[in-house]
Amino acid sequence: MKIEHLRYFVGFANADSINQAAKELYISQQQLNRILTSLENEVHATLFVRSSRGTTLTEDGQAFAKYAVSILNEYSAMQNYFLMRRSASQLTRQSTSGRCVIYVPPFLSIYLSDMINKFKDIAPNIELTCIEDSSPVTEKSLLRNQLQFLGCYIPEEILEKAEGKIHIIPVSQARTYLCVNKNSELAGLKEISGEEGFALISTVSPVAPLGTYQHEKLVFTSSNIYQHLDSVVQNNTVCTMTDFLLPKLKPMYPDIVTIPFTEGEGCPCQIVYPVTYLLSEADEVLISFLKVYFQNLQLIAQQTL
Repeated sequence: MKIEHLRYFVGFANADSINQAAKELYISQQQLNRILTSLENEVHATLFVRSSRGTTLTEDGQAFAKYAVSILNEYSAMQNYFLMRRSASQLTRQSTSGRCVIYVPPFLSIYLSDMINKFKDIAPNIELTCIEDSSPVTEKSLLRNQLQFLGCYIPEEILEKAEGKIHIIPVSQARTYLCVNKNSELAGLKEISGEEGFALISTVSPVAPLGTYQHEKLVFTSSNIYQHLDSVVQNNTVCTMTDFLLPKLKPMYPDIVTIPFTEGEGCPCQIVYPVTYLLSEADEVLISFLKVYFQNLQLIAQQTL
C-alpha cells in the first residue's frame, strides 16, 4: 500500500464524486478508479458505493479514511523529524555562536514558541530575539536596520521606492485560501481567483491575515488571526489565510469553509533587510533555518488539507 494512494483516497473521501476528486487531485478519473479498486482489493472490503447522487463511503470506507488520515499525519511527522535533524546537522556547521534579531508578523504567534524551540535545538549558542511587528509596510520600515520576516506582498509603489536599497530573500510561496462561514453563499465554491477573492476584501491590512468584508458593509481589519476567524463565524465576514496556518487553525473553527485561490495566487514569505545591513553568521543560520521550517509547515499542510 503506497502513501500516495492513501492521499488519493483521503482526497476522494472529501469530494462529492470520483470525477470531482480526480480534478482536485490532478489525475485522470481512470487512474483514480484503479487506485481505489486496488485499495479495496488490498483490504478485501468495499470502501464506497456509487449512486445517481454521487459516491458514498461505506462503514469500512469511513474507517479506512480515518486510518489513512492518521497514517498520513504520522508519516508527515516522521518526515518533519528527519528533515529537521538533517537541517540541524547542516546548520550547526555554519555557526556555533552569535546573536540575531528579527521582526516577525503577528500571524506567526501560533508557531513562534515551536519555531524558537526548534531553532534552539539546531543552534543552541545563538541568542535569538523575535519582535512582533504589526506596523504597516512602508519604505521606511523596509529600511529598518534589522532582519524582517514578511508574510505578505510588498505594495508595488513601496517596492519601487525601495528598489536597490533592500535585499529580499524568498522563504516560501504559501498558497492562499479564502475563509468563509459555512452558511455563506460563497461556501459552495471549489476555488476562487485572486481578482474575485480580493474584490471581496475592502480593507487590506499590511500584515496577514487581510481585511474582511460583510454584505451589510461591515468592515473589519486586525492583525489578530483569532479575531478574524471569530468574525467569520459570528459576523459572516471573510478573510484570507495561508496554507501552513490552516492545519493548526481549521480544527478550531469547524463552521469555517476554506476555498483555495487558483494556482498562482500565492502569498510570498520573505526575509527583507537593507543593503547597508551586514549579515552575520548567526543571521545566515537563522535564514537557512526559516527556509527549512516553512518548507516543513507547507509539507504538513499539503498532506492534511
